[in-house]
Formats: sequence, structure tokens, C-alpha cells
Amino acid sequence: MPRIIHTADIHLGMQFKNFGRSGNRIRAYLKNCLRKIVDLTLENQAQCLLIAGDLFDSTRISSSTYRFVVSELGKLGDIPAVIIPGTHDPASKRIIWDSLKECEVPSNVHLVLKPEQNPLTLKELDTTFWVKPNQQSNSNQSPVPELADSSLSKYHVAIAHGSMVIPGVNPKDDHPIQAEELKDSNFNYIALGHWHSYKEVESGKAFYPGAPEIIRFGLKDAGHVLKVDINDDGIITEKIKVAETVWQDIELSTDVILSPGDIIKELEAYSGDSTVIRCRITGEQVPGTNFDTELIETELEDRYCFIRVEDLTESQNLEKLLNNHPSVTITGQFIEVVKEQLENTTPEMREVLNDALKLGTRLLTSKKADQL
Repeated sequence: MPRIIHTADIHLGMQFKNFGRSGNRIRAYLKNCLRKIVDLTLENQAQCLLIAGDLFDSTRISSSTYRFVVSELGKLGDIPAVIIPGTHDPASKRIIWDSLKECEVPSNVHLVLKPEQNPLTLKELDTTFWVKPNQQSNSNQSPVPELADSSLSKYHVAIAHGSMVIPGVNPKDDHPIQAEELKDSNFNYIALGHWHSYKEVESGKAFYPGAPEIIRFGLKDAGHVLKVDINDDGIITEKIKVAETVWQDIELSTDVILSPGDIIKELEAYSGDSTVIRCRITGEQVPGTNFDTELIETELEDRYCFIRVEDLTESQNLEKLLNNHPSVTITGQFIEVVKEQLENTTPEMREVLNDALKLGTRLLTSKKADQL
């Protein structure tokens, strides 16, 4: 009765391009996540670690990261680690897998990269692993293998990296998986990868564990691995949390937020070294107030792993602005000029002029305008 730790989508080396220096900190959390998964495999006395694709995020991986992976997987000793390619690290991106192999991959690590390596039977587990390894990042073919010979072992596990078909939602070349092919299979367990949130799919024996470390805003039910016990009566799964980072997506409305100080006070409640935070200020622009987002970020950056503040407030309508700022004032004259241009412009320029109206009135009505 094998016990397996099932994970996928670790995305080591992810760039986090818009995160500045904080990208290095988040990448470090990804590496530590793999360390925690290895430790968890040992602590739970699992007989196998499965990584169902996208161990790496791209070809831009440092040599130290490859060495780190080999070192961590080597800590498993005789416990096998079975790894398949995904959509970010398909077998065709040979530089990834060749670079890893150059680091002297230990004998307990099984890289299933070629169709001819399927199936992989581990006699000590009395289990056969069936794989159709992803050769390219995109394909309109299902990655789910067939169970061609049930006599090879007592238990049979499929490993696949692809997307369950949702008509009108998923691209057709996203390694599509039909629910029917899972239901009709005779596998004891189907270990899936590619979706970053946990999902038990229709068959009741096929699971996405989700990304073990959070890698973007908006992910729900992510940050876990699955412990899977396979026995004669079926399977027993348990979600185990491994994520360290906390991603907070916060919206603050000018209905209640009237100043930068109010924003800082609200965000202080989310302070934490592992917190990645995005704050969006929404609602109608507050007259006389300049939400200096860069200043707010500078004030708070030492309290988080990363912080981004976005000003999405909208200008008051023109009539309301003109009522508040008569044409005898500098602000009123500016509004009149923009109003005239808005009446005779293209849709593309209208967006630019609206942004100019928003930023211009904010600057002219702020305390900073006194210094101009």
C-alpha cells in the first residue's frame, strides 16, 4: 500500500518581472518550498515523491538552482522521486534537463522525459507509473496515458500535466484532458499538474494539488501538497499546507479612505515578512488629496515581502468638477481646456485626456500646488 506525496507547479526560477528586488525574495520562498516538500516526504514516511510537471518555470535557471534541486532530492535517500515535464519545462527545452543531469542527479530520481520511458515500474512499491511526457509547451493532444498492461504491478498511477477541458474557457492546445478519459481509466490514482489551485476532478481519483507556493494574486486553495495513500479499497488523500507566502489583494474605496495616512493605517494590519500585498484605491477622486502611491510604498516596503499600491480612482464628472472649481481659478481653467479637447477627439485620445484630467486636477488641488 504505497504512500505518495503528490505535488506540481513549483516553478523554480520564476522571474516575477514586476516585483523589482522583491523577486529574489519570492524566488527564495519557492526554493524553500521544495525543501519543505522533501522534509515532509521523509516525515510522513512516504514511499515516493511525484512532481507532475513545471518543477522549473523556464530555461532561465541559475546553475545554483539546479544544484539545489539535486541536493534536496538526494536527501530522500532510497525514496524515489518521479518527475515529468510540464508546459513551462517541456522535454523539448533540453537545456533545462541537460543542465540538471550535469549536476549528477542521484539514482533515486527518475526523470521521465521520453515516451519510450513509459511505463516506469518500481518493484519495491509494486506500482507502475504511466506517463505521456509533454514534449512541447502546447499540444492539442491529451497528456493522459493508457494503462496498457495491468499485469506489471498491483497498483497503477498515471501522471499527466494538462488542463481539464472547459468549453469556451481553455485554449484547445493546453494539453486538453477530457473528464470521460479519467472516469473510464483503470488507474488507482491520477496525479495531475498544471492548475495552480487544488481540484478534485470528476472521477474522484484524479487530483490537481495546486501550486505548493503561491505565485500570483487571485489563487484560491493553493499552497498545499497531497499525501496519497493507495490501498485495495481505493485512495485516501490529505491536503498538507506548505506555502509560506501570503498574497493579499486589497481594495480600499475613497468612500472611507480620504488620505494617504488612512491607507497606511489600513495596510499596517497586514504587515508580515512573507506577505505580498497589492492595494487598489478605487472610487471617486478626493478633491485636494494626492494619493502618492510611490510615497506610500516607500513608507511601508520594509513591512512586507512586496507591496504595490495602485491608484484606480476616477475623476469627478466634468460638471461636478466645474462647479467645484470655477473658471476664474487655475484648476477651473485647466478643466475647461481638457473639456474642449474631449469634445473633439478620438477614442484613444479620450483615454489619455481623462488620465490627464485626473492627474492634473489632483496635482492642482493638492497641497503640493502651493509650491508651484
